[in-house]
Amino acid sequence: MKQTFLSALMALFAMGTTAADFATEVMNATFKFSNPDSTATCFLVRRKVPDTAVYLVTAAHVMEEAKGQAAVLVLRAPKADGSYQRHDYTITIRSGGKPLWVRHQTQDVAVLRLTAPLPVAVPALPESVITDDAQFQRSGVHVCSPLYV
Repeated sequence: MKQTFLSALMALFAMGTTAADFATEVMNATFKFSNPDSTATCFLVRRKVPDTAVYLVTAAHVMEEAKGQAAVLVLRAPKADGSYQRHDYTITIRSGGKPLWVRHQTQDVAVLRLTAPLPVAVPALPESVITDDAQFQRSGVHVCSPLYV
């Protein structure tokens, strides 16, 4: 997850987005992902039309260690007073014992497509923040590049 998060961060930096704006976007798109056997954070990504699904991205070991068919995605909805209302949303992570997420072949990253509509409107990062090695090379980002968060 750390590498995917850093990839997303670096892609936006390379496109000229200000750090403060992107930091706020990432914070707003980050949620708690919980199961009695495994808890972590995740972030949500939304693809472009026509696929308007939301994708949950987290560490693969979090999904693998979660037992059972379901986990809870802790969502939040803003209230008029500036606080938030917590919404525990149960999502299916396995069907018939088989994972519904996809794990990266070499990195500790898992992605789950959320097929049901979410109970509250959530901010999600655009798919365009996910980058690849070619984008890193074009932007001059490499191992040991300074990164300030």
